[in-house]
Amino acid sequence: MVIFLKRLIISIFIFIFGLPLVAISANHYIIEGGSGDGSAWNNALDDLPTPLIRGDTYYIGDGTYAGYTFDDAVSGTDIITVKKSTVADHGTETGYVSTDHDGQAIFDGNMYFQTSYHTLDGVVGGGVGSWTSGYGFYVDQTGETDTGSCLSISAGVTNIIAKHIELEGHGDDAANYTQDGVYTGAGDGPHTFSYLYIHDMGRTIIYSRSHNTTWEYLYTGKFESVSTQHSQIASMWVNITKGVDAVENTVFRYSVFTWAEGTGGLTGEWDGADIYGNIFVNLSGSEFSSSSNGLIGGWTDRIWKNVRIYNNSFINCGVWAIVRPGIVTVQGDAGNIAKNNLFINTPVEYGTPAIVTYDYNEYIATTPDPNDEANGSTSPVWPYTDYENLDFTMTRATETGDATIGATYNTDMYGETRGQGTTWDRGAIEYIGGAAASGTIIPGGCTESEIVSGGRTIVVTLSGDEWVADGATFEAQRQNIINGVDSGGEEAGGWDAVVKAELAVTAVVRTNATTVTITLPDFDGDPNTAYAITANETVTVTIPATAVVGAVEIVATPTFQISAELAAPENLSIVYDATGLAMVYDANGIAITN
Repeated sequence: MVIFLKRLIISIFIFIFGLPLVAISANHYIIEGGSGDGSAWNNALDDLPTPLIRGDTYYIGDGTYAGYTFDDAVSGTDIITVKKSTVADHGTETGYVSTDHDGQAIFDGNMYFQTSYHTLDGVVGGGVGSWTSGYGFYVDQTGETDTGSCLSISAGVTNIIAKHIELEGHGDDAANYTQDGVYTGAGDGPHTFSYLYIHDMGRTIIYSRSHNTTWEYLYTGKFESVSTQHSQIASMWVNITKGVDAVENTVFRYSVFTWAEGTGGLTGEWDGADIYGNIFVNLSGSEFSSSSNGLIGGWTDRIWKNVRIYNNSFINCGVWAIVRPGIVTVQGDAGNIAKNNLFINTPVEYGTPAIVTYDYNEYIATTPDPNDEANGSTSPVWPYTDYENLDFTMTRATETGDATIGATYNTDMYGETRGQGTTWDRGAIEYIGGAAASGTIIPGGCTESEIVSGGRTIVVTLSGDEWVADGATFEAQRQNIINGVDSGGEEAGGWDAVVKAELAVTAVVRTNATTVTITLPDFDGDPNTAYAITANETVTVTIPATAVVGAVEIVATPTFQISAELAAPENLSIVYDATGLAMVYDANGIAITN
C-alpha cells in the first residue's frame, strides 16, 4: 500500500508540474479481415493505418494488403517498424493462431517512403539456402501497366532499412512502362537493403541517386531493356549532367546476380564504391546477352574513382566483366582496384586504356587472359560444387589472394572467414579446408583381431590447409591428434580405453606439410593392454585446431569401423574370410557348420 501511494504521489507531481514523460513504444497488430483497433491479434486491424506512430512496431500477419505511403513526420530518430509476424516473433499471444503467421504478407502496390526513419522487415527468407524462397514480405507489381518502383524513397529521405522482401514486376513485355525494383532519390542516406529478391522488372533492378547505401544478400533476376529504355542491374548517378557529381560510399556485397542485358550490370558514376563477395552467374534460363559498359562499369565522361572490386566471382557470363573497352571515364584512374576476383568463361578488360589497377585475380577458360599481372593465376579446374543449383561452396582452394586488402573484406556470403588454412582464396567464396582419412584401416575398416595384431595405419591428408611446422611445434600436437581419433563406444577393452589411452606419440609422424601417418602397434596384452570388444566400434578422426595452420578444427572423412569378433571356445578356432564371414574349426581343422 505504501509503494502504491508513493507511485500515485509521483504521478500526480509529474502531471501537475509538467515534467517530461518517457515515451513507451507499443505494438500494433494487422491481419487480413481484421476489424478491431490493432491492440491484439483477436482485435487486429485490416491494413496499415494512417497515421503511423513514431517508435511503434506494426506486426503484419499472412494475407494481402494495399501498398502504402510512409509520410509521417519525423520525431528525432524514432523509427517506425513494420515487420512480418512469425511463429517465433509475433508480439502478443492474445488471439494468436500459428497458421496466420507461417506464410507471406503480400503488398499489392508500391511501398513509398516520403519521410525518414522507417524499417520494413519481412523477417525471414533470402540469403544462402533460400535465395528465391521463404520471404516474409512480397511486393506485387506484376500488373501489365504497373509503373514506378516496388520500393521508392524520396529525395532527401534518410535511414530506410528494407530486408527479407521479394519484389516482382510485370516482366519482359517489350513495353516502355517505367518500372524499377528499388529507387532512391538524391540525398545523403544512409539506406540499407538486405535479403531482397528482385526480379521481372520493367526497367532496372536498382535505380539509386543516394549516397551511403548498402546492398547485401540480394538475388536479382530478369529485367527488361529495350531500345527506347536502356536498363541494367543497377543505375547509379546523382546529376543528369555528366562529370559534375558522383554517388559516394556505395557497398554491394554477398549478392547473386543472374541476369544482364542492355547497359549491363552494376553501373555507376561513383566516388567510393566497395563491391566484394558477389557472384555474377549465368544459370540455365538466365540471360547475359549484353553488358555494354561491363558487369561492373560506368559511363563515358562520368566520374568513376575509388572503386574497389574484391573477391567477386564471374561464372560463365560470356560478356565483359569489368569496364568494357572504350569506356573513358572522368578521373577514371584514381583509386580503382580489382583484386582476388575469379573469372570463369567471362571476358575481362579493365578499360581501354586501363582505368583499374589489377592483380591477384584468377582466370579459367577466359579470353582475353590478362598475362601482365605479377600475381595472376590460371586453372583448368572449375571450383564450384553445384552452381546451377546455387551451391557455391568450393571443391578446391585457389592460388593465394592478397590478404592485405583488409578486414572489411575478410568474410564471404556463407559467413566464413577468409584466409582459413594457408590461402585467402580468390573469388567470392572461401574454400573450407577438408581432410581425407585413408590407410590400411580406411576405407574398408578392419577387424578386432587386426587391431590386436598391430601394424595398421591411419593416413590423414589435408586439403586447403597444412599441419603446423615440423619439429617441436608439431611434436607438441601429437597427443592432441591422438586424442582426436575417437570412438563412439565405451567398452573397457575398446578403442578409447585401450588404443587412444596407450598409443605413444611417436606413432604419429608428419610425412609432409599436408600428410600425417599414424601407425598402430599391437594391442595383444604384451606390453599394451589387450584390445577386446563385443560390439562394432565406429571411429572418427577429428583434427584439433591447434594442429593445423588455419587454426580451425577439421573432421576427416570417412569414419572407419572396427568389427567385433567372436571369442573362440576352448579347442576351437575362428577364421574370417575376406567378407568378414566367420568359420569355426575344431582342433583337427575340421569346419564346424552347425
